Amino acid sequence: MSFWLHPSGHTSINFITEALYFEATIYLDGKRLERTDGTPYTTPCTVDNLSSRVHNVVFKHTNAPDLSLGPINFSQIQQVVGRWQ
Repeated sequence: MSFWLHPSGHTSINFITEALYFEATIYLDGKRLERTDGTPYTTPCTVDNLSSRVHNVVFKHTNAPDLSLGPINFSQIQQVVGRWQ
């Protein structure tokens, strides 16, 4: 898997949750991550063109409490993995 930092200060990030919680929605900085047509991104997925800075990441799934991963620096990682305890 390769990591590309776009010249514009944007990057592509893989979002993954354990199989039991696939289709979790992804929130960055308190806002649901959505496609251009307004549908939410759900795990597992790769999202392109995200700003390569620190974001607060939360996964939400109907069968589990919200999973806050806290601040993650997208300029230093290529994959965000969520695991509920």
